[in-house]
Amino acid sequence: MAPENPPEVPPVVKRPRLTSTPRGQAVYLALWMVGTLGGLAALGGAFVLGQHLGAPAPPPVAVVAEDPEQPELVFPTLSGGPVDAGTWAWNELRGGECLADFDGAFTESFEVVSCATAHRAQLVKAQLLNRDRSEVFPGEEAIAQRAAEVCELSEVIDRTYATEFNDLLVHYSYPVTEDQWDAGQRVVYCFVNSASGESFTKSLTP
Repeated sequence: MAPENPPEVPPVVKRPRLTSTPRGQAVYLALWMVGTLGGLAALGGAFVLGQHLGAPAPPPVAVVAEDPEQPELVFPTLSGGPVDAGTWAWNELRGGECLADFDGAFTESFEVVSCATAHRAQLVKAQLLNRDRSEVFPGEEAIAQRAAEVCELSEVIDRTYATEFNDLLVHYSYPVTEDQWDAGQRVVYCFVNSASGESFTKSLTP
C-alpha cells in the first residue's frame, strides 16, 4: 500500500504570545552626620540623623502585547467511536467511519455511511500526535514521516477481509504548516481504499 501526495491546506491564523512588564524597585539611602571631638576634659557626643529616602521610580517602559489573551488550543474530539451516518467536516471524524466516496485524505468533508452498506473507503485510524502547547512544529517532512508511522495499519486492520483485495491503498492527512499545528490541528487520519475503486461491504477493522 502506498501513500498519495497531499495537496496544500490553507493556513490558519497563528496565535501571538504575551510579554511581561518590568517592576520598579525602591532604593534606600542613609545620611549620617557626625559631631567633632572636644578637648581632653570634655568629650563631645556624636549623633546620628537617620533618614531614608525613596529613590524615584525608573521611567516607564512601553510594552505592547500582540493580544491581551492567548486563546486556548482546541483539539479535535476523537473519543466516542465513529460518528453517525451523514456529512461531516474532516476534523469531526473520530476513526472507524466508512465513507460513501473518497476524493483524497485532505478533503474538507466526508459522507459517512453504515459499514454494512457498500462504501468506497474507510477512515481506519485517527491519532492525535501531541497535546503540548509548547511543542514546536517539527516541519512538514518530519510530520509526514510520523504520519507514515501512525498509518502502519497491520495491527488494526482485519487481515482476513483485507486479503480479498489486492490493490488496497493507504492515504493519510496531517498538519502541514506551523499555523495549523499552533491551532491544534495535530491529528493524523489514516484512510484505506481500493485503487480500482472496488467497494467494501463491511468494516476493514475487526
